[in-house]
Amino acid sequence: MDRNSTGQFIKGYKRSLDSKVKQSTTLIAKYKSGERIAWQKGKSNTGCGVKKGSIPWNKGLSMTDKRVQENILSMAKTRKNNGYISKELQRKIKLGTNTPEFKQMARERRAKQVFPLEDTKIERLMERQFKNSGLSFMKHYLFTFKSIYHQVDFLIGNLVVECDGNYWHTLPEVVKRDKEINNSLTNNGYKIIRFWEKDILKNPTACLKIVKKAISFPESVTTIRQTLS
Repeated sequence: MDRNSTGQFIKGYKRSLDSKVKQSTTLIAKYKSGERIAWQKGKSNTGCGVKKGSIPWNKGLSMTDKRVQENILSMAKTRKNNGYISKELQRKIKLGTNTPEFKQMARERRAKQVFPLEDTKIERLMERQFKNSGLSFMKHYLFTFKSIYHQVDFLIGNLVVECDGNYWHTLPEVVKRDKEINNSLTNNGYKIIRFWEKDILKNPTACLKIVKKAISFPESVTTIRQTLS
C-alpha cells in the first residue's frame, strides 16, 4: 500500500477489496477474543469527541423517514457481511420468518401501513373538495377480504372513492387487482367510484358533484369508472 513518510495512507488511495476483508476479519477476531476493545467503550458522549450541544443527524426523524430506513438497512447489511450475525442465528431467523403464522402477521402489519407516506396531489385535491363541501369521510380505510388487503383512498358511508393515476392504473397487473378489489367491495354491499387523475386535475368540482349524487342516489352508480365528458 502507498504511504507517505509518516506512515499514513496517501489521500485518495483506493484500497483493494481483499485488503478490506482481511482487516475486517482480523478486527472481528480480536474483538471476540478480547485482545482489542472498542475505543469508545465506557466513555461518555463528550469522551468520544461529541461536543456538548451537538444535534444528532437523526434527531426529529421518525422510523418511517427514508434516511433512517436506509441507515438501518446499511448497518444490518454490514453486520451480516462482517460476520456479526452467526450462520446459526441466520438459520433460526430464516426458520422463524418462514412460518405461515409469521407471514400472516407480516401481511397484516404491511396492510396497516399507508403507502405512499404522503397523499398524492389528486388525493389532496379531492380531500379539499370534500372538506369544503362539509362531507364526512375517512382516508386510507383498510378492507380485508380473504387474501385481499386494500386501503381505499376515501370512504364516505358505504361509498368508496378511488383516485387512480393515469400510468399505474393502466398496467395489466394493477388493472387485474383493481377488478378483484371492485368485485370484493360490491359483493359486500359497497358502492365504488373511480376517477382518473386527468379528470380530477381538469375538473375536481365535477368529480365532487358525481360523488354527491352517488351519496344521495346510490342507485345512480351504474358504472365504477367515472370519465368526465
